[in-house]
Amino acid sequence: MNLLLVEDNLPDVRIIQELLKESPTEIIELTHVNRLADAIISFRQYKPDLVFLDLGLPDSQGTDTLIRFLDSCPEALVIILTGYANPEMAATALQFGAQDYLIKDHLHSENLHRTIRYARERYRNLLKLKQNEKDFRQNSEIKESILNALPSNIALLDADGTIVAVNESWRRFAKENSPCSTKSSIGDNYLKYCEQTIGKFSDEAQAVAQGLKSIFNLETETFSLDYPCHCQDKKRWFHLILIPLLENVNGGAVAMHIDITEQKNSEKNLRILSKAVEQSPNSTMVTNPSGQIEFVNREFTLLTGYTQEEIKGKNPNILKGGETSLEIYKEL
Repeated sequence: MNLLLVEDNLPDVRIIQELLKESPTEIIELTHVNRLADAIISFRQYKPDLVFLDLGLPDSQGTDTLIRFLDSCPEALVIILTGYANPEMAATALQFGAQDYLIKDHLHSENLHRTIRYARERYRNLLKLKQNEKDFRQNSEIKESILNALPSNIALLDADGTIVAVNESWRRFAKENSPCSTKSSIGDNYLKYCEQTIGKFSDEAQAVAQGLKSIFNLETETFSLDYPCHCQDKKRWFHLILIPLLENVNGGAVAMHIDITEQKNSEKNLRILSKAVEQSPNSTMVTNPSGQIEFVNREFTLLTGYTQEEIKGKNPNILKGGETSLEIYKEL
């Protein structure tokens, strides 16, 4: 193990050197400097495993010594050396990042090596904790990026139905549709808003509230609903999907709203077209790519004598079969 001793009192240096030689478990290599500036240079050059730092040095005094050293060497594991017992100073040093402190007059081999061992163990745990926090932040950022990349409006709800997170599409929709889009911010209770909705679209809101409760009570794994979301001069429809945030526990839910306005408009246009074709005075037949009849209108059945059930799935060549006169076949 490599240690850096930052101490300007030579008798204290010699005592510590002798005590370190009594290590029962490992060989310790010691580097000694007596100024803060030299300590910073030495740490950056050799990267020691541990630093003994006296707070009273020729070029720095008090806790400012620790602050300046850790500002320059934030990854250092530091044990403070002090000439007298001062609990307040020790507490301040620990607050600013020291792992422990030793009183020089009370030094002996056992407490020196015990302090080193405990400080290194605490420091390893601290590094693990910091790495876990870093990993957590990175995972959170990745999940947030994925949510923001999705075009659907997505909100994460806690076990009480309160919105705890939303994606960029949700925020953009809320901003663009204010004041129509209310009670949709982080901290608002999604469940209570649905339960308390009255008047227009209240039936859909109550259905969503019941669906959300069934998710929370682990009675169902998913709930979905198509609903209108008209505002001012905009007519829109959305498809809502509710799923548990966590499996097998009431850990909240994910609410995903998918804009299906274009799909609904297409269905409406298709219904209009279908009605127009059905009521057309002209005979109409629709086949699939294989040439099989998929649809015929009423005029076709009147003209040919075939019903919808009889003609569907057949090839148009059936019209040559004799039941259809040559004149009608030519007209078709």
